[in-house]
Amino acid sequence: MSVARLRALAARAARSGDEGVTLVEVMLASILTLLCSGILVASLIPFMTLATSSRVHSTSTSEALIVFARIDQEVRFADAINIQGLGASGGASASRYVEWRTPAESSPTHVTLCTQWRFDPTTRMIQERQWNEGATPTSTWTTRLTLAIDKPNEVDGFGHKIYPFSMTSASTSENRPLQSLQIWVVAGDEDLNATTEIKTQFVARNSTIVAPTNDNDNNGSSDGTPVCDPTHNRP
Repeated sequence: MSVARLRALAARAARSGDEGVTLVEVMLASILTLLCSGILVASLIPFMTLATSSRVHSTSTSEALIVFARIDQEVRFADAINIQGLGASGGASASRYVEWRTPAESSPTHVTLCTQWRFDPTTRMIQERQWNEGATPTSTWTTRLTLAIDKPNEVDGFGHKIYPFSMTSASTSENRPLQSLQIWVVAGDEDLNATTEIKTQFVARNSTIVAPTNDNDNNGSSDGTPVCDPTHNRP
């Protein structure tokens, strides 16, 4: 093809308006793309939040039910439950504890067993550990629930914090022959409006009115020596 022929084709292409796009057109296209992307993301955020909320609610509910199932299985055979109490620091951020003792004849290991649960308001975890009575408890805790929501101002008439654990003594005057343990758990994420709350009472069927941890004088403290040595085992 001759040079003249090539020049003629180039001139014809120029006259047809196929010269490409200008900088202004590129900028306009970019702005439109960003706007469309922003609208798309904004429309997806509620769905993403809903999915996260549903996942948090489902997980919290499942973990809470596991906690209640385990405590129900464990407390029902206890012969003594300690009054709930705080960790050694005793401050606002101190963990909250409760212990109970399962006699050998009712223990799955056929040895008198101590069970301890704690709620750590700093980590928001509810955890459990067990050991044979008289032995040194293991330092390993098993986490049963995460994302527990604190209720720091919930106290009984004696000033004891009753969230998430609260022991009720046996009482002849109030027709309560056995001790019981109230478990109250709120878990999830309040910002996502994804919370679950469960509260119930479990009865220690092996306990009696003369259990060493019972509050026989109704003064908010046990009349005897607490079981499972909570003085040294509430770090």
